[in-house]
This record gives sequence, structure tokens and C-alpha cells, in this order.
Amino acid sequence: MNRRAPIVAGAIAVVVALLLIFLLVLPKMREVGETEEQLQAAQDQEIALAAELRSLEQAQEQAPETEQEIAAFAALREAGDARPSGRVHELTGREPKDFEAYAEEAAARGAWSG
Repeated sequence: MNRRAPIVAGAIAVVVALLLIFLLVLPKMREVGETEEQLQAAQDQEIALAAELRSLEQAQEQAPETEQEIAAFAALREAGDARPSGRVHELTGREPKDFEAYAEEAAARGAWSG
């Protein structure tokens, strides 16, 4: 038996082991890296969806109040520009006036000038 045979066998075993690492392990490591990226993207999406869900739940909680506000504004819109009533005279002792007249008088007095 040759003295070099164990050295050659050991070198062949090292080469085979390196080839196995390159052929089997390294491709799997790349797949693991890709899977980690996909997992991170899914976690980011989960966070964004959870925030959107909280926003929708909050809007749902506020829906009854919002519907009441819409109904109140609709009632005001339907009433239109109502004529002043005699109630103003009873309460203030002066004749009623519409908002346009009030705004013109206030502007003439300088109510909105700096």
C-alpha cells in the first residue's frame, strides 16, 4: 500500500465535501434568504392591514354620530334661508334682520378688519 493513499483519499473527501456544500447547502441558503425577505414583506403587510382595520373600526364607531350630523345638515339645507321671526324682537327688543344685512353692517363697522 502506498503512503500517499490516505492523503489522496483525505483530499478527495475534502473536495467531495466542498462540492456537496456548494451544490447542496449554498442553494438552500439562498432559498432561506428569499423566504426571510418574503416573511418580512408579509409582516409589513400585516402591520399595514392592522392599522387600516383600526381606522375602519374607528370610523364604524363614529358612524351613528356622523349620520346624525348629516341629518342635521340636511334639515338645515331643507329649511333654506328662513325669514326672521318675531321671536327676535321679543327676546332682544330690536327688529330681526337676515344674515346678509348683519354681515354688511358688521363689515361697515370694521368687525373683520385687522
